[in-house]
Amino acid sequence: MSDAPSPTLGADSDALLQRLVPIIVDIRQRRKPTEEAWLLYHSAYRGVSTRRFFKSDTFNHFLPAARRSVEKLTIRGAQMLVPSSDFFEVYPGESPDAPSDDQDRQSEAVKAYLTYVWAKKIKVYGFVRKLLRSWCLFGRCIAKAGIEVVDARYIDRRGKSNKIQQVWPTARVVDPFAFFVFPETETDIDKASIIVEDHMMPYDS
Repeated sequence: MSDAPSPTLGADSDALLQRLVPIIVDIRQRRKPTEEAWLLYHSAYRGVSTRRFFKSDTFNHFLPAARRSVEKLTIRGAQMLVPSSDFFEVYPGESPDAPSDDQDRQSEAVKAYLTYVWAKKIKVYGFVRKLLRSWCLFGRCIAKAGIEVVDARYIDRRGKSNKIQQVWPTARVVDPFAFFVFPETETDIDKASIIVEDHMMPYDS
């Protein structure tokens, strides 16, 4: 069998590109005023405008007022939302068929698993800080959740190395500049016509 794509698939891909490319270009053009406002907020956060305004012969100081305010809110907000790594609770379910000791062990295992996922895999404190910082600067925070399949090895009781696949939940913060919703006026994301995370890749990548 040949690995070359079928003529029908190529024709469908070309038709899909011809239909989507004008929409993508239009969405990018309509987003420009919003992105220009976001860039002004980001410049204030970095102190670009402040540094240019206060730099003179008699006054040469940097006043990071915007950065100080944003970072103070992100730190305090993250401390309130995630006061510790044990910020959630897991209770055993009510089952007449299983002894209470087994239910307690199962709940402790679930709690240990969730603690590892939140603290080690997702790193929830930094995750929440990124979301709050994005909300302060751009008025929106976007998180993308999914699963990750990784190859791992373990040693069995006989000392033999075996290869297994592990499935882990993942979550990351999405750059608002790369996240597009069409139409832009839609407040309910479930009713949006197009939702896409757009990446501009350089040619040398």
